Amino acid sequence: MKNIIFVVSEVGYTWEEVIVPYMEFKKYGYHVDFSTITGGKPKVDPLSIVVRPIINKIGFGISKSLSTNSEIGNELQEKLNKSISIDVINCNNYEGIFLAGGHGSLFDMNKNKKLHKVILEFYKRDKKIMSICHAASTLAFVNINGVSLIQDKKVTGFPTFQEHAILKFKMIHSSFLPLPIWTGKELNKYSKKRNIGIKIWEVLNSNYAVRDGNIITGVGPKAGKNIVRKMVEKE
Repeated sequence: MKNIIFVVSEVGYTWEEVIVPYMEFKKYGYHVDFSTITGGKPKVDPLSIVVRPIINKIGFGISKSLSTNSEIGNELQEKLNKSISIDVINCNNYEGIFLAGGHGSLFDMNKNKKLHKVILEFYKRDKKIMSICHAASTLAFVNINGVSLIQDKKVTGFPTFQEHAILKFKMIHSSFLPLPIWTGKELNKYSKKRNIGIKIWEVLNSNYAVRDGNIITGVGPKAGKNIVRKMVEKE
């Protein structure tokens, strides 16, 4: 069976950014394992599991069918509770690594040197590297030959414009404030390929995902399906 490893924050991950790509990978016949920085239990952002019938369609909250109490939600939680440490990830066992987002990833994932080393191993072996939303900032801090891994890559992630908006409307859990990193700003700083087209689409299209070689990134919670589909499609 084909295998994928997810890295999930112990500080606070976004539920939809895990459950949707998890379901999509299963649909394509992949087995998914989960990992955290220390091997501890990942923690979900409490705002991301609130059932919101309308605004879940744009990435805030979740639908009832994908809630933590749903059948697939219970299945996912069982697997998350068995997360392994990044120290024991063997990239030979996986076709790709998926970095789940959420504001918590800004605290425990994006500047973690051990995680950077794991990502580089996948990159050097030409395996798929995927990130969604705030986790894209992790890739910006991975260095290869003295420069950022994404320097010459087209990438997307949660845009600064939307970060300001959700801050204004108090849609970020207080435990993540103040934000240590602004994802959009870091992507703009480290990637030379983030042209105006990417910056426009990531604001207008909540499903937006970009593939550049073996690196695939998605703008936010609604992009999970597209990230998986871009991985499985032929280049």
